[in-house]
Amino acid sequence: QQEVVMLDALITDVGGDTADERRARYMNMVRSLKPGLSQVIVHLSEPSPEFDSIIDLRPKEARRYWDREILKDPAFRSLLKEHRVTLIGWDEIQRAVYPADN
Repeated sequence: QQEVVMLDALITDVGGDTADERRARYMNMVRSLKPGLSQVIVHLSEPSPEFDSIIDLRPKEARRYWDREILKDPAFRSLLKEHRVTLIGWDEIQRAVYPADN
């Protein structure tokens, strides 16, 4: 018998057109999370000349840099802890759902 993992919430983008707006939206998102399994989709990038050239063509992609910095920020990490949010990946979910396969 196979188990099905159901998400309680799926957040594909927090929005915001500046680094400060995105930071505020991430903080509000954490504060508003309900208990359960939530997936927040993020696309992070480290600064690089190659990605800078992409940003030149598509300025909104700078959010990948901003998001990386926000998610590393000690204040954001502290907020996660304060709200008892545990970051996990699909590996942890797979181990919980299919323990015999590990």
